[in-house]
Amino acid sequence: MPSNPFGNATGNFTFIVWKGDSTEADSTWGGYRVRRTVFGISSQPFEVLGQWKARDIQGPLCWQEVQPCFPATFRFTGSGIFFHGFRQNQLPDGSYIIDYPPGAPQDTCSNCWVFADGASLAGFRHQYAVTAIDTLVQVNSGFYETPIDSSEIVSILPGSAPPDDLERIAVVPNPYRVRAEWDPTPGQHEIHFIRVPHESTIRIFTASGELMRTLKSNQYSSPGGLTGDVAWDLRNERGRGAVSGIYLYQVETADGRTRKGKFVIIK
Repeated sequence: MPSNPFGNATGNFTFIVWKGDSTEADSTWGGYRVRRTVFGISSQPFEVLGQWKARDIQGPLCWQEVQPCFPATFRFTGSGIFFHGFRQNQLPDGSYIIDYPPGAPQDTCSNCWVFADGASLAGFRHQYAVTAIDTLVQVNSGFYETPIDSSEIVSILPGSAPPDDLERIAVVPNPYRVRAEWDPTPGQHEIHFIRVPHESTIRIFTASGELMRTLKSNQYSSPGGLTGDVAWDLRNERGRGAVSGIYLYQVETADGRTRKGKFVIIK
């Protein structure tokens, strides 16, 4: 996002977008909660990530500076970063920053809600859910909240941008525990090399120095935009699965720079 006013330690942002026209027409509606699960990280499913109450002051999210707005000057009395509406969603090349509505994106949406998650983790599977709250009804020292609708849960795998700084390359999760909850599907195992420059070669070795697998990075491989992520399915060139142990990797960029590291697989 141009001139991003938010500080963020992970370098990743995930934007959750929804419309709540019918919900907001209800006289008992008092705001929203965004809940999130980070598989392998969250201590419990769908922890509260952000909350917005109807009396909180909010403004639109501006993607470009054609008509500047300054989110840093807004007053947020809830937790998290919420925006009511967005504009300048279309880029000069005709593409869109966010695909909303899905498959038919628009440049401006005055009645959309946007939640900016500035703490998403590259390489870890996330699930998000949005619920409505009634700020007038107290339940167990909190607000009444609608149940999570399973049909409205959104699953994503945030990616990392392809940087020039090789020191930021990492393996996640590390250590990797086979059959862990962050696997994409049962029986499918995967780790991710993140923040890998475009067209780099990744070589994976056993602790004794035997070459197991060679991978190639492609920053255009993700439909969500440029990515520095490269997935490995924990198999060697012959399709055999990796065993428990310490593994070494080498990342070599297109211009000959190298970065070495290690990771652990535990069964």
